[in-house]
Amino acid sequence: MKINIIGKGKKEKGESFEDIVKAILTGFGFTSFRKDIQTIGMEFDLKATHKTNGDNILCECKAHAKPIATPH
Repeated sequence: MKINIIGKGKKEKGESFEDIVKAILTGFGFTSFRKDIQTIGMEFDLKATHKTNGDNILCECKAHAKPIATPH
């Protein structure tokens, strides 16, 4: 799947992509969203909690024109 993010610059595009991810996660039952979470020596864009089972999810959103390599 390819998602085209439209914006004036990297910051605006990144924030738009975070909004898309938040909308998708909301549809899967996540709530209590927090942005720019510092943990384990890293920063994540979003943290949310599932409203039924309490599971947490951390998200790092990247909006690049081409695929990027990621470590395991």
